Amino acid sequence: MSEYYSEQIVKRKTPAYKQAVKIILIAFTALFFVLGMMVPIFLLPTLLFGLLTYFFISRLEIEYEYAFVSGELSIDKIYNKSRRKKCMDVDFDQTEIIAPLGAYQLDEYKNKQLKECDYTSGESEKEVFVMIAHKGSELVKILFEPNARMLEDMRNCSPRKVILK
Repeated sequence: MSEYYSEQIVKRKTPAYKQAVKIILIAFTALFFVLGMMVPIFLLPTLLFGLLTYFFISRLEIEYEYAFVSGELSIDKIYNKSRRKKCMDVDFDQTEIIAPLGAYQLDEYKNKQLKECDYTSGESEKEVFVMIAHKGSELVKILFEPNARMLEDMRNCSPRKVILK
């Protein structure tokens, strides 16, 4: 079997409500800081809101990294371009199908109870693909946005499982 390797990074669009929560948390932290300068009892809420704001902001910017290496797709989540968390590894032996979202080949999976994992950018103009795979004893529906090179490598690795159009 030939060696196939391709990788891609997809930046997740930050929802508007998260930006609003960020602004509210910063405002409350500043408010309690000012109140804490006048009345020392407010320093504890300042510290709590400061920590909450820090942890929220450190998880606000998300990128997904897809790496396809010889029949295995690895998906990692990267927070603020500094911390990485492994999301999923999918071997092509456990994969049933990869097709564009809305393809008729996916119709047989519509009425099945599938765990859905969304690793897309959240932008409507991007083409989203669906991978149906076995993880343990259950079927998983994985949404992702591979580029043309990754799709071609996947198709070369397993032509019957990958539907491009």
